[in-house]
Amino acid sequence: MVDHGVVFLTRFVCAPEKLAEAESLYRRRVSGIDPRLAVVEASDDHALPIDDDALLWELRDTALYEGIADVEKLGLHQISSRLRLLAGEDDRITDQLFFSDPAAADPFPAEVTRLPAPKPAPPAAGVALLDEGVWSVTVHALVPQAAKAEDVFHDLRAGLDVVAASEITEVGPEDSDYGRVFGPLVVAETRALLAGEGVGQDYPAGRLRLTQRWVVRHSGLIRALGGNGRPAAFTAERLTVF
Repeated sequence: MVDHGVVFLTRFVCAPEKLAEAESLYRRRVSGIDPRLAVVEASDDHALPIDDDALLWELRDTALYEGIADVEKLGLHQISSRLRLLAGEDDRITDQLFFSDPAAADPFPAEVTRLPAPKPAPPAAGVALLDEGVWSVTVHALVPQAAKAEDVFHDLRAGLDVVAASEITEVGPEDSDYGRVFGPLVVAETRALLAGEGVGQDYPAGRLRLTQRWVVRHSGLIRALGGNGRPAAFTAERLTVF
C-alpha cells in the first residue's frame, strides 16, 4: 500500500555553531533512504528553532550519554521531510531520519515522529459517504403532498446498486427524527422556496416526512449521497455480513 505525502518530523539538539553541520548531515541521511521503500517528495533545507522544554531537557540528557559536552548550550530545532511510502512504514526509513545509524554515536540526539494524516472534512449534514462495500442506508425525504412517494425515492436512488429496499413509511411527531432530521430540511427548503430556489411551491412544513431503508452495494470511488436536488437526508452504516 502506498502512503502519499507522509510528513516525518526530526526534532534534535545541537550547539548553535553546529547547526549548519546538522542540516547538511540531515540532507545526506535523507538522500540515503532506500528508493524501494520511499520516495522523498520534499525536504526542508533549514531547521527551525522550537520551544519544548520537556523534549529539550530529555535530549540534552541523551546527549550526555553520547559524550557531548556543554549540553546546557544545546538548542532544540526541528526539520522535516515528506515521503511517499511504497511499502508502509519501515524502521529502515525512520532510522535514516536520525543523524546516525542505531549502533553509532549520535552527534545530534533526536526524536523522529510521523505527523498524523489530516482528517477529511466531515460531509455536510444529511450527506452520507460510501466507499467500497455493502451499506445499510436510511433515507429521510420531505415529499410534497401531491407527489408520488415511489417516484421521489426512485429519483433519490438513481445510479445506486440498491439490492433491497424497505417499505416507505411516514415519520410522525412522536419520532425523534421528526424534529432532529426533518426540522433542518423544512427550514432549508423554506429558505430556498423564499429565494425562488425550492422544489415545488407548497408549504414545506406541510409536506410528508417519509423514510426508507436500502441495502446498497457500492464499488469504485467514494460517493456522496445527497438529495439529487430534493430535500432529503441520508445516513449510512457499513454491513460486515450480507
